[in-house]
Formats: sequence, structure tokens, C-alpha cells
Amino acid sequence: MRCLRVLLVIFCFVDCLQPAAAQLSCSDVTPIVGSIGYQRRLNADRCEGFYQQQVSGSLEFLSLVKGTINYDLASDRTLVVSAPNLSQFGSSQVFLTARALRPGTYYRMDAAIASGGTFRWPINAVLAPANLPSNAIGVVAWINRELGKYYVPVSVVPENVATPASRPPVMILRSSLDIEILKWRSRQESGQNKIKDWITFGGPQPTIIRAGQPISLDLSEQPSGSLVVEIAVKYANQGRLQTEPFRIIVP
Repeated sequence: MRCLRVLLVIFCFVDCLQPAAAQLSCSDVTPIVGSIGYQRRLNADRCEGFYQQQVSGSLEFLSLVKGTINYDLASDRTLVVSAPNLSQFGSSQVFLTARALRPGTYYRMDAAIASGGTFRWPINAVLAPANLPSNAIGVVAWINRELGKYYVPVSVVPENVATPASRPPVMILRSSLDIEILKWRSRQESGQNKIKDWITFGGPQPTIIRAGQPISLDLSEQPSGSLVVEIAVKYANQGRLQTEPFRIIVP
């Protein structure tokens, strides 16, 4: 009986790991031909590679990482993505998508990991052969809740490199159109806390943000919990600001 109970525990544990891989269909984009085309990687729990150009929306959310991503294509072999424990938000699974920050580079990696877990991301499969350096990659993670996606900051470091104790999350956006003005502010999703003032990207006299240019927003000094980050954008040759909210969980 004792052996039977041990086997049941093992089966339950393995079964709990299956949904993460099962939800990766690897069919959301059209891959290019060849070994670095977007596909489910052999004996791996991720889909990764290059895909054919798709028509994108005006504003894309490309990255939410603690600090910066920093790896060396020649010496590093594996990246470790660490997700925060989100059990208090009723989620046992975190979804990941990595994208190229450079316009015209259609790279993508998708994976799903346990809340509070880590994901090992080999560099030699696609990143190294395609010569994609660390400043060309963004990673965004999220959980699904009733109101939609809630984004969470993750850390991305080379294997055998200690994760720094605290680094402020950096949010990276990209627009397919030129932007004349971009403002942002944050507020707690619930409660009566005061909404912060608008912050203008680029300061009092901002310059045009060109289409395809990565836009980095420092989210330091944000309170923990569920936040709503509002992005207000005035696109070139358009009359008014358009506001888009992003829900973010700061552990």
C-alpha cells in the first residue's frame, strides 16, 4: 500500500506538469523554413524560432523584466527565467513570450511555467545561431484572470549567475506608427489611493518616437499588488490621445 501511495503521488505530480506544455500549440504564427523556424523544440517545453511577418497593432507590449537582460552569446549556454509566486492571486501557471525588440526581426519564444518556478532557456537552439544579442530580446509574462491578462515582471539571467535581490521592473513597448506624445501613469487596481500624475516620456520637450523604436518605462517605486498602468499616446497626424490600460502585478 505504501508503494501504491508513492506511485499515486508521482502520477499526480507529473499530471500537474502536463497542462503547461499541452497549452503550447505552436500554431499561432507561420514559421519560416529551416532549423531556426518557429516550432516546438525537441524534448523541450517551449516553442521557439523565426516566423513570417504579421500585421501588428499600433502599440505592442514586448517586455516586463526586472532590470535588464544580459547574456553573452559566446560563453553563456542557458538562460534562467524566474517567475514570482502568484498563488495569492489564484494562479498556478505563468505564460511567457519572448520577442525581438528590433523591428523587422520576427523571432518568438513561448513557454509556460509554474507560479514561483523557473524555466531553462537554451541559447544555442536559436538565439546564438541567429546572432540575437541580449539587448535585442524582450520577455513578457502574464497570468489569465477574469478581466484578462495580468502581466508580471520576471527575472532573466544566465545559468549559474545569481539573481540580484531587487531590480526595478522595466516595461518596453513598441509602436508601428510614429508617436508625437506618450504619457503614462499608474494606480492601484482597487482601493481609494490617489492616481499618480501623468509622466511624459522624453520630458517637457519630447521628440518624435519613431515607429519601431523601443520605448522603455521604469516602473520603480510602484506599490506591490495589482496595478493599472495607463499609456496615453498621440500618434503622428492624429487628433487626440488614445489611452490603453495594462494590468500589472508587482509582487
